[in-house]
Amino acid sequence: MEPVSRGGPSANDGLCRAAIRAGAALLTGFLLGPLPAPAYEFGVAPSPVLALDSYEAGASPAHRLSFDVQSGELEVYRAAITYPAGFRFNGFDALGPRNTPIGALLVDFNFDGVPDITILLRSLSASSAYADVIADGRFNSGLEPMLGAGGRTEFTLVLPFGGDANPDTLTVPRRARITVILYAGVLTNPDAPGTHTIRAELISVDPDTDGPDDGLGSSPLTVAFAVDVTIASSADAFRPLFLHGSGGPANQPTLFLDGATPSSPTEKHRDSAPVRFSGGNPWKEIGAWSAAPGAAGGALSAPTPLLAWIGLRNSDDQGTRFDLRVDVDKNDATVATGTARCITGVTRNPARATAAAVPINPFSFVDFNGSTDVLRLRIFTRIGTNTDGIACSGPGGHHTSAAGLRLYFDSAGRPSVLGAPR
Repeated sequence: MEPVSRGGPSANDGLCRAAIRAGAALLTGFLLGPLPAPAYEFGVAPSPVLALDSYEAGASPAHRLSFDVQSGELEVYRAAITYPAGFRFNGFDALGPRNTPIGALLVDFNFDGVPDITILLRSLSASSAYADVIADGRFNSGLEPMLGAGGRTEFTLVLPFGGDANPDTLTVPRRARITVILYAGVLTNPDAPGTHTIRAELISVDPDTDGPDDGLGSSPLTVAFAVDVTIASSADAFRPLFLHGSGGPANQPTLFLDGATPSSPTEKHRDSAPVRFSGGNPWKEIGAWSAAPGAAGGALSAPTPLLAWIGLRNSDDQGTRFDLRVDVDKNDATVATGTARCITGVTRNPARATAAAVPINPFSFVDFNGSTDVLRLRIFTRIGTNTDGIACSGPGGHHTSAAGLRLYFDSAGRPSVLGAPR
């Protein structure tokens, strides 16, 4: 890979350097902090999660690896991810020519599931890509993070100076959740079902250099972790179920799930009761959808999304942030649950309904036999909260009550669905 060519010194050099510094700050504002104490920490509680958009054998889904960084610990210099044999790397050029987006680097400061910073990963060659921190569509060597592929499925993300292009900063001042996404088509799942272990290693910056290990003084710190994913055969993969309702367009008396894709041009909706942060901020049910015996088939072996369209009951609640919770029952026993927090941008206008994704996590491997098992889906809402139970901050944080949340479904334009359609 050749670095971007540059001409000799010019009057614009100072402006270019300033732009580079400003762009780099978008990626790693969370990495800027005061000089640390002599004793360093790293990888205190990474809480890693690997989620695939599809766990079907032979599929080529998007991959999302998330981990936490803690305030006061050393910046990350390198992250290495190794997939086992069976997974296939199709090349960073599989999605298009040089500079095609092949993924993203996300930073979530308040752990609400909504990234506060999103930076595209762009291809350079079949085996290299970069994080376009400066957002100029070109690779700035030595300043922007670079993602390289080695072997069949080994990836290394290098963050120069911890990602902030500043050799004088070493530690993370703000806790954050970092997610590295590779878009669908970059990797292909194994052809055979089974459980596979993906391993990752994070290496800190060298405390002496804020970069790679110089072999002197304090050494970089390392933390390693592993996550398992279960690949299901096509026959065992969970079959998506769409939300339907019998009756008029509003608050239907009968709600059900099946595999039929909605075709109506007119959406239906269900409303929750009013929600209030006071009194413990209790969950309010929007609705419960049940599949007929045998309609649900396949395995919930990893996080499975509910894709839902939501809006407001009352326009006076514009700006309110909401939590959305989903429970999945198998034969009247809850087997999976998930919550999306601090959902923002919700409006009263149905034409501007907000698409919300709730990752539903099974408590263990759950199989629906496709004949007698009954699946029930229950959806709840409340005023938006952080993981500590405190109301969401930022715009809309002053709204502590609302007339309710509206869920749209059962139309071609608003097809709320459990599981990702293939």
